[in-house]
Amino acid sequence: MLSKVHDYKLHLRLENLICLLIVAGALLVLSCQGTRSTATEYELYIDRAVEVWQFQGSYLVAKGDSILARGGRGFANLSEQRSNGPKTKFLIGSTTKPFTAIAILQLVEKGLVDLNLPFRTYINDYTAERADKVTVHYLLSHRSGIPDVVSNPEFSSKMRESITPHEIVEFFQDRPLDFTPGSRYSYSSSNYVLLGLIVEAVTGPSWNQYIQEHICRKIGMENTGVYYDYAERSDFASGYAPGPSGSLVEVPPIHPSCGYAAGALASTVDDLYQLHKALYDTTLLDCLSIDMMLTQHSPTYGYGWLIDDFGGHRLTAHGGGAPGYVSIMQRWLDDSICAIVLCNNVRVPAYTIANALAAIALGERYDMPIVKTPLSIQHERLAECVGTYELGSGEYRVVSQGNGGLLVQRSSGPARPVFPEAEDKFYFGRDHLTTISFIRDDLNNVVAHTLTQAFDQDTAWRVEVADHMND
Repeated sequence: MLSKVHDYKLHLRLENLICLLIVAGALLVLSCQGTRSTATEYELYIDRAVEVWQFQGSYLVAKGDSILARGGRGFANLSEQRSNGPKTKFLIGSTTKPFTAIAILQLVEKGLVDLNLPFRTYINDYTAERADKVTVHYLLSHRSGIPDVVSNPEFSSKMRESITPHEIVEFFQDRPLDFTPGSRYSYSSSNYVLLGLIVEAVTGPSWNQYIQEHICRKIGMENTGVYYDYAERSDFASGYAPGPSGSLVEVPPIHPSCGYAAGALASTVDDLYQLHKALYDTTLLDCLSIDMMLTQHSPTYGYGWLIDDFGGHRLTAHGGGAPGYVSIMQRWLDDSICAIVLCNNVRVPAYTIANALAAIALGERYDMPIVKTPLSIQHERLAECVGTYELGSGEYRVVSQGNGGLLVQRSSGPARPVFPEAEDKFYFGRDHLTTISFIRDDLNNVVAHTLTQAFDQDTAWRVEVADHMND
């Protein structure tokens, strides 16, 4: 009798175990189906970006330690028919700036640099009047008032020649400050050129050597650095831009030395993902330094990172450009999501693609790539939209007329063309998905506008006086 009871209990246990295995298997299948469905969603979006925007490059989106989508599209080199992939290297332009900010904060931790001291405590470069009022903090947060070297046409003409950091400084050495240091924000690559010189003055090795030893090697970034021979390497993507017929044309290579600590690096999506993960622990910086780096010291900037909020999701990011290349690295901090897009077609809206990849991961709304045809709008109607609009926190958006249409510029950023899709609604030229809609009062006067991008929007109100641009 006891034997039968024992056999019955054993039978029940086996049945329960089988049921558990069946349920676990079903859950695993459902999980895989969900992952496969999401992966397909990423692929569908990228396929559409290839079709509409001629996307060619590499991409990666991850949540925590799990890579959700990763791959490449198009050719690293059209004539050689080499394909892009996650290991392909691209020039990343200003996405270099977070590396320089990390280097400076490492030196702050060691007591070698003081953020609140004038930068000329460490170097003698740039001697314009009031330069002694520019602190290291102002350089990091783009509040120095030092003119942007990139805006100097003579500098642009030298980008294909080898140049030293001190020679770069000479292009803005004699230009006065644009405003009183600390009074407002104005993005300037000159700031990060000077920060690179501080790294060298304090430590001894070159800026690139410091970045390699104290950042890249520490976290396994084996494919990141300054590559002076990048145009001859088979592991690099060549840079392209649309030609007169619309077909992609290879862009003559630049000399990476012109970017220095503001924009000289090349990298891969895999390497930049390693950087993202390292900033969630103390491998590179202690918690206090990371907090300082990701604090808004300017309306949209911390130290080396743009800082924003999209639909309640906290975002830090940095994009970059070089002739033939465009890049973006996004870190959605509270969601542990990273989206990286590196392109070797300069006309691709990389930021929009990264926004969409992140939106899929976040479960937020996004729009598929589309091409719009501009409407014809009367000149007088366009003129009614021209003006300065206040965003708050010292930020403004200026709408002006140019090239037969409207141009939109946020504070000191670049002026971007917009095209009409309705009487008072316009889309931006590169992605067609970011729109600006003008709001009129009962008297038909334009009083505000709303800018919509990704899963977020902001409203800016028109102001009468535009003297905020001059201090």
